[in-house]
Amino acid sequence: MQAKATWDGGVNLECAVVKTTEGYKKDADPIYKVVVELSHDGHAPMSMKVLHMAASGAVYDRDDQYVQTNLTNTPGKLEYSWTGTMAKNRAYTMRGSLWRNTANTWFYSETQFRGSAQSYGMLSRCHVIEGE
Repeated sequence: MQAKATWDGGVNLECAVVKTTEGYKKDADPIYKVVVELSHDGHAPMSMKVLHMAASGAVYDRDDQYVQTNLTNTPGKLEYSWTGTMAKNRAYTMRGSLWRNTANTWFYSETQFRGSAQSYGMLSRCHVIEGE
């Protein structure tokens, strides 16, 4: 996935996982990289695609794993969030957040809940994918 590094219309990021909480079981195929594609119309987010790359080579598309998603942003800031319900087990919900801090560094995090209890959390630091 290569894209222009400019903010005009969106941004494509590659993120390295910095920290995770594994919940009640250890992941046998850990995620080593997250790719985030954010598009916007200049005022509001239009879409956010999130792909998890696993150590085995498997790719997990959050659009396939979570349904009823909702994408929002914090007005006046480069902060975006999506929420959704797991397609295979509706007892789980997820919140993904993408933001850029004042040092111009992007971060992406996810928090999964089962009911009201957190079952998984991940924080990653991102860089813009340079390209064509």
